[in-house]
Amino acid sequence: MAQALQVDLPAALAAVRLCGPDGSPAPGDLEAERAGLARARQALEQAAAKVDDLQQAVLAECEDHLLDLAIDIARKVIGQEVRAGRHDIEPIVREALRLAPPKREVVVHLNPEDLAAAENAGNGRAGGALKHLHLAADASLGRGECIVETAEGTVEARTDDQLAHLRRTMKDPETP
Repeated sequence: MAQALQVDLPAALAAVRLCGPDGSPAPGDLEAERAGLARARQALEQAAAKVDDLQQAVLAECEDHLLDLAIDIARKVIGQEVRAGRHDIEPIVREALRLAPPKREVVVHLNPEDLAAAENAGNGRAGGALKHLHLAADASLGRGECIVETAEGTVEARTDDQLAHLRRTMKDPETP
């Protein structure tokens, strides 16, 4: 975003003569001085407005870059945690189920590696959130992601989608 900011102040200031040769205002020059000062003031106000506009544009661009950087960092941290196996699939599925439409038959698609952990969670805990669900392996899903499928609709809980939603929300808090 290279923009040039050019303000022609010398031309506006050249017409300003603040004093006569002896240091006092020259007779008849008072109106000319006022007009020159008014032009100089107008030029300075225009320059200040241009600087303010440029500052706002730079700040907006920096904000976008910082937001992108924060989302990229979050994506990398989440990816490292998932690859290291430091994630629990059950809360992810539980949140996707909460967002899913009313349902009777529910199929939860999981990454094959997460499927084993989810089946253990459902069998190992009476009343676990995954106990009464049909779990299915889906190699197209990354670790820590799931798709909840019901007759009424589908909810996808994918990392990239959630980070994109987070970015939109951070950019515009009014976004649903």
